[in-house]
Amino acid sequence: VALANNHVLDYDEPAFIQTLAELSQCSIAACGGGLNIDEARTPAVISAGGVSIAFLGYSELADIFWTYSYPRSFRAQKARPGVAPMDEKIIVEDVKRAKALADHVVVSFHWGEEYIRMPNPKQIGFAHIAVDAGASLVLGHHPHVLQPVEVYDGGVIFYSLGNFVVDQKKPDTVESMIARVSFSPGKVVSAEILPMKIEECRPRPLTGWAAQAAL
Repeated sequence: VALANNHVLDYDEPAFIQTLAELSQCSIAACGGGLNIDEARTPAVISAGGVSIAFLGYSELADIFWTYSYPRSFRAQKARPGVAPMDEKIIVEDVKRAKALADHVVVSFHWGEEYIRMPNPKQIGFAHIAVDAGASLVLGHHPHVLQPVEVYDGGVIFYSLGNFVVDQKKPDTVESMIARVSFSPGKVVSAEILPMKIEECRPRPLTGWAAQAAL
């Protein structure tokens, strides 16, 4: 679970700390957030099928706050819970460190502009920075709509996966996908888009002409 987003601290530190504890108790690996900045930057490493993958997460919106009467940002600090910021130096350091721990690195970015169907230059730049540093896969989210997919220097970039489980009903916001990516220890073997449509708040697979139209 990638925790780096702009809502994970909506109910402040006690709820966020409880979230971390619940995930740990359920043995659900988490990245992108933690009790301090070091923990938020620590990769979640998963091994399966003879392949190890390190997951990292960052939020472009780490420095937002909801009210001037309580200007508490989402960014984790040395002694404060929060999320990892989308900072070039941090990302390069973390990806290189994670690459030494696993066969592949997957980077999750909470970024971009809501309801815009194309990635902006900042997204493209950070995606390329992550791949150049050693990431095999970049997963983007926050725009609430789908954005394009790019193959870049052996890495695969999903600029926005759109919504998934949500109650938004505008046509663009109910188009969704599952990114199915296969790895061998040495490379990305394949990357597929499984087109989905959100109905009654839940994603359902598309088939036939509807799937082709979505692609």
